[in-house]
Amino acid sequence: MRSAPALPAPPSAAPTRASSWTLVALCLGFSLVTFDNTVVTVGLPQMQQQLGIGAEVALWIVDAYMVAFTALLLIGGSLADRWGARRVYLNGTALIAAGSALCAVADSGGLLIIGRALQGIGAAAVMPGSLALIKSSYTDDRHQARAVVIWTTAGSAAAVAGLVCSGALVSAFGWRSLFWTNLAVAVLTLALSGLCLREAPTVHNRLNLLSQGVFLAALTSFVAGVIEWGASSTDSLTGPVLMAVGLALAVGFTVVERRYPSPALQLSLLRRPDARAATTVAFVVNFGFYGQLFLTAGFLQRVEGFSPLQTSLVITVEAVGAVFGSPCGSWIAERSSYRIAMLTGLLVIAGGMLVMATGVWTHTLELTAGSSFFAGLGVDLAIASATADMLRVASTGRAGAASALLTVSRQVGSAIGVAVLGAAGAASAPSATSSSRALIIAALSCAVAAYLIRRTGTARFHGRLGDRPATPATSR
Repeated sequence: MRSAPALPAPPSAAPTRASSWTLVALCLGFSLVTFDNTVVTVGLPQMQQQLGIGAEVALWIVDAYMVAFTALLLIGGSLADRWGARRVYLNGTALIAAGSALCAVADSGGLLIIGRALQGIGAAAVMPGSLALIKSSYTDDRHQARAVVIWTTAGSAAAVAGLVCSGALVSAFGWRSLFWTNLAVAVLTLALSGLCLREAPTVHNRLNLLSQGVFLAALTSFVAGVIEWGASSTDSLTGPVLMAVGLALAVGFTVVERRYPSPALQLSLLRRPDARAATTVAFVVNFGFYGQLFLTAGFLQRVEGFSPLQTSLVITVEAVGAVFGSPCGSWIAERSSYRIAMLTGLLVIAGGMLVMATGVWTHTLELTAGSSFFAGLGVDLAIASATADMLRVASTGRAGAASALLTVSRQVGSAIGVAVLGAAGAASAPSATSSSRALIIAALSCAVAAYLIRRTGTARFHGRLGDRPATPATSR
């Protein structure tokens, strides 16, 4: 007969087998979100050829997911806090499955855009729900930070596997196989999550639908303006007008948020210098990474004449670098601070993309692929540190809102990055000159962000593993 333990396990005890399976389920969900961010990168040229899709529609197939994901993260984080992160996470995964099925049977660019938007809506629920469940499952700071590292690394590994498999799948079975595979993973995630996940603490907050609508309109208008500006002639005013409307709506969003008693986005977190740094890093890193990833795939297939499989193998070098980025970020943060880890990541990205631009300009494949490894290394080095630091400043019951703020910054960067760098790199007719120009823009954005973060750093801005905010009120 087994005797009961005399004392309960302390908060810092090692995770149990059940919590390990919890992390596996959450990593699967994040892998879905990561895969859906890049799933069309390699297969898009074949989609355009078979369905007769133009460059403008192709950009929307990429950005429909990112815009829906980004805009609805506001309500996704609030719903995770209000209704329970587990419930939101499971429903989001189901929406990703439905969107994948629609994309798999789509016979037009319009249906692909709808399916991708549906995937984005699901991802907007999965992402904040996932981080909120990590926070509730791992109450010790060090275990929580390590869980974030594993979670981030799993996403990077999914990007590697996804890029390799996408090239092989497109070459062997066509682009539709990408979405059938995604559907299978979503079903597996649903089954495991239903068995392993436990509900996180909830808070009674109000849903701010007005802010949600204004933010969705602002982001959609601005991204549409950038895409239109890049696709139309220089004398067309449609693009600039749409961008101006988007910026005006963004200002209106901040006004609504300040006056509404229950803001959709916890902008008050930005009063903390470490939270400002984390959101800045999230925006800039995704701006450069996803923008150049979209361009590089098109450049390799349309200019260099690579097959989908060859293209995926070249891009995979960058994703492999990202796999090593999270452990490196954790190592630096343990020995210095999250701020130093984020700055290091930004500078590594900037250097890697500048060398990539040189490789593209000179048509030197070895230089392009080799330097992309360091760009990928810097991406996850910076993002893992920013994610862990953002969770550190979140108070109990507000992890969903804090993770939504961080992820909104990332996805706004992704959506705008694809649109801006797609326009700068002439996505409809890429060349060595236009593609290298876009890479230089991405590199400079990271360098400028590093300079601004370094310049505005204060004595309070040195969070490390195991640190907590001084008072819960600072993260409200």
